[in-house]
Amino acid sequence: MGTSCRMKKELLLMAICVGWLAGCETTPPPDVVSRTDEITGRQSHLITDNILEDPSQSDSLLWLNASQLFTYRGASRYYLEVRFQARPERGLIEISPGQSLTVTADGVPLRLTGPGSAKFRKEKYGTLIENAVFTVDFAQLEQIARAKEVKVRVAGTKGFVERQFAAKNFQNFREFVSQVRADETPR
Repeated sequence: MGTSCRMKKELLLMAICVGWLAGCETTPPPDVVSRTDEITGRQSHLITDNILEDPSQSDSLLWLNASQLFTYRGASRYYLEVRFQARPERGLIEISPGQSLTVTADGVPLRLTGPGSAKFRKEKYGTLIENAVFTVDFAQLEQIARAKEVKVRVAGTKGFVERQFAAKNFQNFREFVSQVRADETPR
């Protein structure tokens, strides 16, 4: 399969992931949820509302969500979704394609790449919103979940935003990793 075809499939899968996660935004669900595929019976897990709070940044909000999805062959794929929301006067950072997300877990940077937010920007209820999805492997999610300190940096063509994990963020990632492990354990 050519690189172009594989990239298109990856982008389509990421777009589906963003759409699926964005569909959850109207009703605040639990932070970690599971959904069962009616055909395969496999469960997918999501962190859906993992806001990284910073009271000193009253003009913008940042979320770092995670998802486990399955390919048509049944293999697990993992993603981190960044959602940045800002007041119009603040503006978007316009998350860049390529390496634009760095998650530093206990001093070790995880530099993640993705297609950027160009196709996932909108205005809603007087705020500006952009989403970007990044492929990640399970070992990296475990590294984040085990860490005692996590810093997140998202870069765009119009600036960057940085946040740190609070207790709730660690709890969400640990629960997510725990649920994925539980489903992969033979019964």
